[in-house]
Amino acid sequence: MKRDSSDLERAACDPATVVVPPFVLANADAPARAVLLSVPHAGRYYPQSLLEAARVPVEALQRLEDRYVDRLTADTAEQGFMVQTATHARAFIDLNRAPDEIDAGMVRDVAQSRAATRVGKPSEKVLAGLGLFPRRLHRFGELWRGGFDWDELQARIAAIHRPYHQALEQRMDVALRAHGHTLLIDLHSMPGLGGIAPATLVIGDRHGATAPPWLVEAIEQEVQSTGLRVAYNRPYAGGYIIARHSRPERRRYAVQIEIDRTAYLDAQGQPERAACARLSALVARVATVAEFALAERFGPPLWSQAAE
Repeated sequence: MKRDSSDLERAACDPATVVVPPFVLANADAPARAVLLSVPHAGRYYPQSLLEAARVPVEALQRLEDRYVDRLTADTAEQGFMVQTATHARAFIDLNRAPDEIDAGMVRDVAQSRAATRVGKPSEKVLAGLGLFPRRLHRFGELWRGGFDWDELQARIAAIHRPYHQALEQRMDVALRAHGHTLLIDLHSMPGLGGIAPATLVIGDRHGATAPPWLVEAIEQEVQSTGLRVAYNRPYAGGYIIARHSRPERRRYAVQIEIDRTAYLDAQGQPERAACARLSALVARVATVAEFALAERFGPPLWSQAAE
């Protein structure tokens, strides 16, 4: 089933009578392909209650977004690959964090949350203010007027985080059964890296933990063939999503791809049509090349072998 291009724009509205789903899917009902895409940080839906709790303007919260990176999946979806895209803003919940990466300082009833959070040993992301529920942002400081109820935060996990990851798990299982192998591409965007000849795209595999070198090299070579500069695991090696959903020993792989957002957004942070079209075509080629590399290494899908 092809995704309506207006789905995400409708999800960015806040009509009181509409419950926004945690994600939208392109090609959810199509025959499984070996490669799937996840877009966890492009959500633009801000619940009114969240905006009322903020001590900063919505423009500050939007800095957490991988702004409009979902626009770069249009060609991939058109070619029949499954694309799962978050609808809710990252300021509401960060889908690339573990469910226990909660800053206890954000919780009103800290005593109740202590056993379920990493109190005493918070992750680096939590210490930086960028845990499951972002707390601080560079140049803006604290994002919220006060803490949140523990039950409210748990409700966000149950309604958004858990379904998102369950859906990825299920779709990867379908692909694995059909093909005998699968790859999840977790798509993000990043600020410009700066420096001399900075990379436009960063491929992360958690330093070889989530994908084999030959698969990463196939992706890297395809990107380099367009003349773009590529970095590997620096400064982004991949986060919770690829760590959770990869099992290389089962031929279940995952990589994170970060794209410089200045390569497709204008100075006002709006999508540039021609640049988006070029990068959308590249993302589709990356998915196709990765799928071909998997088939070349492991053979045709299991269902095609069984039919012969």
